[in-house]
Amino acid sequence: MLQEVIRHAREAPDKRAVADLDRELTYAAFIEEVVWAASGLLQRGVHEGDRVALFLTNSVDFVVAAFASLWVGAVFVPLATTDPPSRLSTIVSDCQPTLILGHDETDDDTPLAIKGFNIVAMSELRQSPASRLDPVSSRSRAAYMIYTSGTTGTPKGVIVGTRAFGAAVRSTANILGLLPRQ
Repeated sequence: MLQEVIRHAREAPDKRAVADLDRELTYAAFIEEVVWAASGLLQRGVHEGDRVALFLTNSVDFVVAAFASLWVGAVFVPLATTDPPSRLSTIVSDCQPTLILGHDETDDDTPLAIKGFNIVAMSELRQSPASRLDPVSSRSRAAYMIYTSGTTGTPKGVIVGTRAFGAAVRSTANILGLLPRQ
């Protein structure tokens, strides 16, 4: 998946890669942001196989954080900012992330359930000096961990591999008409 994005960035650096209501990035800018964030993750002790929780709304920051996690070989764990504190606490206690990434403005709104964990604002990653950083090979490893409630109502983590993640992204892009015309 990462290699496809990198290849597309080389082929079409000025095309829009990701956007939300407030911001958009071209592929060139997206890769630059991902490398900065990945460098910041490494500086904060994130290693291949570690979990990085994303306490971020659906946004450019979320996509950058997810891809930065993949870039360093970490597993990202989405945390819904609208979830009740008890659910967040259960998920964070279960997945034991090396750190939690949040928006700058979430500091005051961060639930007490996750305040004791290492929470880093996305802007703090951006302040880290970027280095020439090659992505970790993504073949046959975990991409992200999603929590479902199942029949018990207790959140249970399910690991999704990079191949399944890539297939889901390609399928969604195809359905939405986001893939280049052949």
